Amino acid sequence: GAGFVLATHDLEIRGAGEILGEEQSGQIESIGFSLYMEMLNAAIKALKDGREPSLNEITLNECEIDMRLPCLIPEDYMGDINTRLSIYKRLSSCVGNEDFEDLKVELIDRFGFLSEPIENLFYVSRLKRLASRLGIVRIAGDENGGLIEFAPDHKVKVEYLTHIITSCRHNEYRLSGPNMLRYNIPESKAMPRLVLLERILKALGANSSLATGA
Repeated sequence: GAGFVLATHDLEIRGAGEILGEEQSGQIESIGFSLYMEMLNAAIKALKDGREPSLNEITLNECEIDMRLPCLIPEDYMGDINTRLSIYKRLSSCVGNEDFEDLKVELIDRFGFLSEPIENLFYVSRLKRLASRLGIVRIAGDENGGLIEFAPDHKVKVEYLTHIITSCRHNEYRLSGPNMLRYNIPESKAMPRLVLLERILKALGANSSLATGA
C-alpha cells in the first residue's frame, strides 16, 4: 500500500546499498538512483556532442522557487498516493509548454478541473524551466515583490541588469549582494505574483545569450 510506495521512493532517494546491511552504495547514497542516472546521462550526452560536461550540466541545477503560494496536488483531488507521486514525477519531466498542457488536459479528463494549488504547481514548474535555463538558482517572493539569485555563469546580459536598475522608478529594481536582484513590485488583481514573475523572467530571457544565440 502507501507505506510500500513511500519506502520504495525512500530507497530511490537514498540508494539501495546492502539489502541487509547498513552501508549504502557510493555516490548514489547522497543523491538517489534516478538523479544519479540523470546526471550520468547528461555527462554522456555532453561527451557525445564533443563537449566537456560542465558542473552545472552534470548536477542538473534546477531553480528553487518559493512564492508563498500553495503548490501541490491535494489528496481530495487525487486520493491515491501512488498516482500523485507518478504525476509529480511526470510533471518534473515536462520540458516545453506543450508537455505541461498535455498533462493538464489528462488530469482534467481523469480527475476534473484543476484547483488553485494545482494550477500554481503547473505555473511554478513552467517558471522553473525558464529560470533554470537562464542560470537562476533561486527565487523567493510574496505579494510585495521578490528576490532573484543568479549563478556565477548566468545567461542574462549584465548591461540589461544595469539598465533596469539605473533606469527604474521608485527603486523597483536593486541589487542585493553581488548576484541577487530584488524587485519591489507588489502584485495586483491585474498582475498576480506568478504572472508578474513570468513577465520579469521573459524580459530577462529576451536580454540573454539564449535570445542572441551567443
